[in-house]
Amino acid sequence: MQNEWVEVVKLDNGLRVIFDYMPHTETASVGFHIGCGSYTENTEIMGYSHLLEHMVFKGTEKRDFIQINKDIEKYGGYLNAFTDKHNTFFYVKVLADFVLEALDVLADIVFQPVFPKKELEKEKKVIVEEIAMYEDNPEENVMDLFYESIFENSYIGWPILGKKEIILESEKDKIQKYWSTWYNPDNVIVSVSGKFEKEKILEFLSLIQPMRKTEKIEKEPSLFYYRTGYKEKEVEQVHLMAGMETFSLFDKRKYALLVLDSIFGSNSTSRLYLSIREKKGLCYSIQSFIQFEKSTGIFGVLTSTQKKNISQIFESILKEFQNIKEIPVSEEELKIAKAQLKSSLIFNRETVSYRMQKNANSYFWHGQLPDYQKMIREIEKVKKEDIERLYDEVFVKEGKLAAYAVLPYKSGKLFPKELSFQNKEKLEIKS
Repeated sequence: MQNEWVEVVKLDNGLRVIFDYMPHTETASVGFHIGCGSYTENTEIMGYSHLLEHMVFKGTEKRDFIQINKDIEKYGGYLNAFTDKHNTFFYVKVLADFVLEALDVLADIVFQPVFPKKELEKEKKVIVEEIAMYEDNPEENVMDLFYESIFENSYIGWPILGKKEIILESEKDKIQKYWSTWYNPDNVIVSVSGKFEKEKILEFLSLIQPMRKTEKIEKEPSLFYYRTGYKEKEVEQVHLMAGMETFSLFDKRKYALLVLDSIFGSNSTSRLYLSIREKKGLCYSIQSFIQFEKSTGIFGVLTSTQKKNISQIFESILKEFQNIKEIPVSEEELKIAKAQLKSSLIFNRETVSYRMQKNANSYFWHGQLPDYQKMIREIEKVKKEDIERLYDEVFVKEGKLAAYAVLPYKSGKLFPKELSFQNKEKLEIKS
């Protein structure tokens, strides 16, 4: 049996093609990774990347919407897409015998959409319904409101789905212009993982004609505002998100922060979970999270609880932030955190779809493919002293949290104006 191998090929038309051969599987995942997301928008076209993701499925020069889906499903394949802050990703999972058929559909919708006006009018309504669906989900809604509050006037704070009024006012000419700006071969990474025939793929992709050259843009670093806020809605619980600024995706300290996140609140033996759920019974779910961005990063907490518990849960969260310094990380905590992170990497690496997406994302951000052994070594290298240093450099420097909550109507003054854990003698919860 042939061994696994990976390779990146740059074609004359601008496409960058990543091959990740996995001989033990009978399937393949194929993705078109496009550098087009909230980062490439402005306040007048907020949500266009996501709208464009929807519209390319609505017809090409040789396929209508139904045929696009039939030409994947008749081979037993699965076609989907998503948009995030920096990218739009179209992908197919298919049996290994039908990789070229999958590529043909993906290339067609990405490079040959026709944007039927009738379909655009319908899709605007669909996206408005999608926005309403997320607004009705308090866990999703509090995330959007939190980011909008702390990253005012930044693409990080803009909702990926956009604003209803912008979507409803969009026109075919504007959408087509946005597509022609970003959907060019030199702005696309094609990622293929699983079992496939490399030469046939290259032969097919080489036939795609080069288009206009994609201009590179650079935005000013996003500013992080330490604010608290709330929105009253018809909900039973208080849904809370709180966090602080950390550092960017490119910072070498990210591995120490990943280990700290695991210890602090990302699994069922974490400090947050054991203290706030298991010992005090203040919530059903609580977890910490990390988001790395191009120029900044966030470390925070997401939970929900009844409004009678809100003061106690605030105080407990702040106390756990203090305890990172006051109760040093134990060897057992460090060992469990590293084991969790390493096993997650290894589990994911065994799946075709994960490798396809991970390869494209890594190449987009770092210009190279992921080195799993290096990542494991970096996790292993993290020591208790690294976490203590991280606390001094980041947590003590800030000493406070930004926060947002979705509250039940008529909750009163449940939400504090400031969340600070810098004062070692007394936790500060100012109302």
